[in-house]
Amino acid sequence: MGHRGVQYTVMSASVVIVAAAALVVAVEREAPGASITNFPDGLWWAVTTVTTVGYGDTYPITAAGRGIAVALMLMGIAPFSALTANLAALLVQDQEDPDPSKKDEVLAQLHEINERLRRLEEREGRAP
Repeated sequence: MGHRGVQYTVMSASVVIVAAAALVVAVEREAPGASITNFPDGLWWAVTTVTTVGYGDTYPITAAGRGIAVALMLMGIAPFSALTANLAALLVQDQEDPDPSKKDEVLAQLHEINERLRRLEEREGRAP
């Protein structure tokens, strides 16, 4: 995924998290015994839910709130997983040898090995 793809992934993950936080606050705020009654609590809940941390300190208690939670789990894990995969790829990419001459050297060696195999096959009477 290119730089632009990472930006879109971050943006979509952010929109999903903020929307879920706002929606869950709207349906939970008036419920007796609700632990999500303001936007900061909703945002905390959405982030811990989408990252699968789920501390359990805040959680929806209404049916609508739990429906929003299921939607967040289904829609939020994909962009968050994509971000995690991109971060891992960037870390691995930084460890790769940036010297392009190494690649050329390996390709030259491979070509030489293939040529030797071809000559051996010709000597044994097997045409390639």
